[in-house]
Amino acid sequence: MRIIIYGYGKIFKNEYSQLDKMELVAIADKKAMEIKVEEKELCQLPLILPNQIRDYSYDYVAISSKGMFESIKQQLICENGILPERIISMQLLKKKEFKKLMEDSEEDFLKEELDPKVRVCCDALTEKENYAFLENGYRRMSSVFYDVFVPDKKETFEKDFFLYVITHKEYGYQLHPGYCPICVGGYFSVGALTDQSGENVSDFNNRINEMTAIYWVWKNKPSKYVGFCHYRRYFYDNNFGSYENHLKATTALEYLNKYDMLVCEKSIDADYSIEYELKMPLSDEAFECGYNIILSNIRKHQPEYEKDFYEVLSGKTLCYYNMFVTTWEVFDRFATWLFSFLIPAAEEFPIERFEGQDKRTIGFFAERMLSVWLRQNPLTLKSLPAYIP
Repeated sequence: MRIIIYGYGKIFKNEYSQLDKMELVAIADKKAMEIKVEEKELCQLPLILPNQIRDYSYDYVAISSKGMFESIKQQLICENGILPERIISMQLLKKKEFKKLMEDSEEDFLKEELDPKVRVCCDALTEKENYAFLENGYRRMSSVFYDVFVPDKKETFEKDFFLYVITHKEYGYQLHPGYCPICVGGYFSVGALTDQSGENVSDFNNRINEMTAIYWVWKNKPSKYVGFCHYRRYFYDNNFGSYENHLKATTALEYLNKYDMLVCEKSIDADYSIEYELKMPLSDEAFECGYNIILSNIRKHQPEYEKDFYEVLSGKTLCYYNMFVTTWEVFDRFATWLFSFLIPAAEEFPIERFEGQDKRTIGFFAERMLSVWLRQNPLTLKSLPAYIP
């Protein structure tokens, strides 16, 4: 078997000697170009960037990190198109059973163990994580390679439930019941929806980001329940942070029987206000211009929310990423309010004066608007953890 190691860090360096009998093809690392020449020579393997993995022939990509395994796995799947069943832990390579398997060339057995229909965890689960899996209908199976969880109950979903995956590029995510991809930014994929059809504001994508997809759904795809996530950002189904453990439609609908909206909520850890954090990726000129345009349009179209606008920006907690799941009635109220001033603001923003991220200034402000709206719409909220790169 041909193995590519992901992660040229302390763990790999300390355990490299134990892998001497493996057919190692290369080492992938985000900082491959920054590694010194003498280190590259010592390793005696090609040091490549993650996006170069596709240029090599391999059987598995083995992640050296233990604590970061799940987040790295998600990045490899979503950003680099690596199949989930081809991603393993480097710790697995050291197991006697795995070494014997390689010597005997019984590859079919391993492929059965890595059936993508199961839920896989490389490291030992905490008591809390184990409880979360059992509570959500999984049972634990013994394996020489992993702790494996198999769904005990078949997932069903409400046919009028849609959770839209907003994407501007190809990604390797395997869609589950209720999830529906929608393309933005001029990207198009066969079988997916696009914000360029029907009634749309797709031309504003370079100004308001994913809001063009949200606008398209609002104008063209009414349904009983609706939600939004991103090609590399998903709600977790519970507190166990695993790529396979994304929010199921059945779980979402159970929550919506008790709550008005499911949101991703995150508090800023440092002593920064939302306004300070918003300024960081933008030039002073772009921030000031966007601030004044958004504020003037709120004053014109939704004047009763001016105070809420100030208070959210001066605060430290926000519902991030325009990720939420709710009923159509709640969504319609929010979208009607939001686009009443966001579209005029996008039209007014002088995009030709700016470069790079500054062009998307209005989109950065748009991400903060759900929290502004919620201040005068006291909904019952369920905060869910989410994978955030």
